[in-house]
Amino acid sequence: MTEVTRRAIIAIAAADETATVEERDRIAFALAGKFRVFSVTEVSEMLGLSRPTVYDMLKKGEIKRTSRGQITEWSINEYLHGVKEERQAV
Repeated sequence: MTEVTRRAIIAIAAADETATVEERDRIAFALAGKFRVFSVTEVSEMLGLSRPTVYDMLKKGEIKRTSRGQITEWSINEYLHGVKEERQAV
């Protein structure tokens, strides 16, 4: 699967704004056959944050996990989108 195809599938899953993160992940998973998951270390490196900060964000629900405790690409994108909206509102 190409990167463009994978991103298109994620966009389709994102169209349902009433869906939870887990539901969106399941939609993307069903359509794409897979989705990327990340460790706390990988997320901390991607966002330029310390691991304890990422753990705090997970605990507060700022970054969401699936019921299996996985941090998905969708969760990271949703967090980043929220940060972007907050910056635009200021």
